[in-house]
Amino acid sequence: MKKFSIAKSRRLRSTPYTSRIEKQGVTAYTIYNHMLLPAAFGSIEDSYKHLKEHVQVWDVAAERQVEISGNDSAKLVQLMTCRDLSKSKVLNSSHSVRMATAFKSLKLEVILRILILS
Repeated sequence: MKKFSIAKSRRLRSTPYTSRIEKQGVTAYTIYNHMLLPAAFGSIEDSYKHLKEHVQVWDVAAERQVEISGNDSAKLVQLMTCRDLSKSKVLNSSHSVRMATAFKSLKLEVILRILILS
């Protein structure tokens, strides 16, 4: 596979953490939602080995919020998390953890119930 550089331009946005990530030695970016998302520190192999043996905190500022609405939206959100959301109140947020067992990774999410339509 050939190696290509990503040219920074006005069409690509940096995250609020890009300058600090660059000081930490990021060596590769990918593009996600028109933003630079760090993909590797050192070689890809080094990053993979580090990920398997240590905890990593990544800049995920490129991720976006989603709104799930509709008649079965509460059911769908409940299926996506292990936390019981049946007693969550309007405008109260809940933290949720999803685990991808195949990848042994955790994803922390914030769920905000905005409005209940009956």
